[in-house]
Amino acid sequence: EGIEIEGQPFDLVQYCLKGPPELKNHTLTVYEQPLIFVCSLALWEMMNPQADAVLALSFGEWTAVVVVGCLDFKAGLLAALKRGELTAKAGGSSLLLTALPKLKIGKIRRFCKLAGDLWLTNINSPYQGVLAGRIRNPDGLIAALQKHFPEMRVRPFDIGGAFHSPLMEEARCQLKDYLEEVNFQSPRIPIICNATGEAETDPKKIKKLLLRQTAARLDLRKTARKLPDGTILQEICLP
Repeated sequence: EGIEIEGQPFDLVQYCLKGPPELKNHTLTVYEQPLIFVCSLALWEMMNPQADAVLALSFGEWTAVVVVGCLDFKAGLLAALKRGELTAKAGGSSLLLTALPKLKIGKIRRFCKLAGDLWLTNINSPYQGVLAGRIRNPDGLIAALQKHFPEMRVRPFDIGGAFHSPLMEEARCQLKDYLEEVNFQSPRIPIICNATGEAETDPKKIKKLLLRQTAARLDLRKTARKLPDGTILQEICLP
């Protein structure tokens, strides 16, 4: 496609064989997201699960729109590359929280507000979440968190940016401009969107919600509560 990153040809095969080129203005997210996209689709095709709906977390939702047929492989890969390129310049970093205090989500959010430029961006389960923002002193922040929440474990989360935080708003707007020219088809099965937790089949709405989650908090707990009773989940997860 003639795509270049910082003046260098974008080549996923060379990245895998020889490692990344030196980047000045991007994090490795620009390479990692398209590779996650390809690996996720390969796993899906290998397992060939029989699904009535698809739910994918965070960047995985960009794979899900291909799985359900909204985009073909090429369009999905180019969209994943564009998302990686834009978010890799947005800055920020993240911390992974485990043993998340079940009843203290509100206190953690108040802590973030006092700290400034810090948000609880993911609630993946009652016991795991992600903090993201402009973390200038990671060691100091980790020490402060463990002082306030001694039962909680905190460690750096190397995902190349402050995903699902307001720091991604400019990237979201630029990605919206890119997707204006990308036609989403009706899915063959519903996709359960991160932004709302609802099953969607309208391709225009799926595109809109896919964009929204780029800079919005994700709460998988709320989504799980909306699943019908008796739902059987088959999980496909990259190690």
